[in-house]
Amino acid sequence: MWAVRAEECNLSKCSRDLRSARWLSLTVVVLVTVVVDLATSVWARTYLRTRTPSFFGGIVKLRLVYNTGAAFGIGEQHEWLVELAEVVVIVALWFLLRSTNWIGRIGFALAIGGGVGNLVVRWIGSDGPLRSPVIDWIHLSFYPTTFNIADIALRVGIVVAIAGLILDGRRRRASRGSQPSATATLDESSLLLRHEPQPPKE
Repeated sequence: MWAVRAEECNLSKCSRDLRSARWLSLTVVVLVTVVVDLATSVWARTYLRTRTPSFFGGIVKLRLVYNTGAAFGIGEQHEWLVELAEVVVIVALWFLLRSTNWIGRIGFALAIGGGVGNLVVRWIGSDGPLRSPVIDWIHLSFYPTTFNIADIALRVGIVVAIAGLILDGRRRRASRGSQPSATATLDESSLLLRHEPQPPKE
């Protein structure tokens, strides 16, 4: 009895340790995304102030753009609305992160890191909270707007999270399909009993 309880405690502890390790790794993904975005934003603001280098025949161009709006410049001149929307999106992503599989969680962690990165730049920028623009600096010739590392993390994270949600849905449907229902099991048992040979009457 004591051995069984000890085993249960060990399993419970292992489960808690595994959950802690997973949440720690997701936190690391968020923090690394934020730090990389902040570092590259500072670099772009310094290095690209007087330069616009291009690569691969002009397909990739680095140029400094100050964006006070959201994606595609939406919400310009309404910074507080953009920041409020970003907070709502980050909170929504956090709740979605808790209800999906491991792939989905990594995707949501990337997206949260991107959202937090842009939000931090808006708050600690030189123009002050609610007034500082996001620093965009990567431009592709076939893409309409300039973007930054946080935007990449946000978009890639959403794609990965959607892939995780699709895989999770398929796994759950397959799991439900492979388990016989209680009614089917009951019907099979009734059939077996019905066809079971009866003992001869005396």
